[in-house]
Amino acid sequence: MNSAKMHDKMARKVFTETLRSKDFISTKQAVELLEKKAFWTNDDIDDAIQEWKETFVRRMMRKIKDGRGRPIFANVQITDEEGEVTQGYMQQALFDIQHYNYTIQFHEERARHHIKESNEYAKDLKSRYDVQYELAFPLAEDADEAVA
Repeated sequence: MNSAKMHDKMARKVFTETLRSKDFISTKQAVELLEKKAFWTNDDIDDAIQEWKETFVRRMMRKIKDGRGRPIFANVQITDEEGEVTQGYMQQALFDIQHYNYTIQFHEERARHHIKESNEYAKDLKSRYDVQYELAFPLAEDADEAVA
């Protein structure tokens, strides 16, 4: 096992053990518990700051809306002259047909994912508490069927 995988495995173990609780735990409480265990290294913190900045930028891009209330930025893929594919954001006003197709496919994929997840949670609820949740779409025995 390489050192990165071993580090990840150890981090998961410490993380899980530190946050083991039968009670509800908020994200803030989880951070405080992990801080007490000195869970993060300086590199982890630097990476987290960079990730936070990227998350902030994505959030702002989703918040800025046009006159119809639609985000003016969307997630697209661009292929450069060397054939390298890069994922990023573009203002919808600059979209060509490929950008629209990619964005529509992206949202269809996310919708399938969310339908599958809600099906799985509904099945877990039924199995664990014998409570049937009324979904906005049919519950499939196999969650993959719900999105087919």
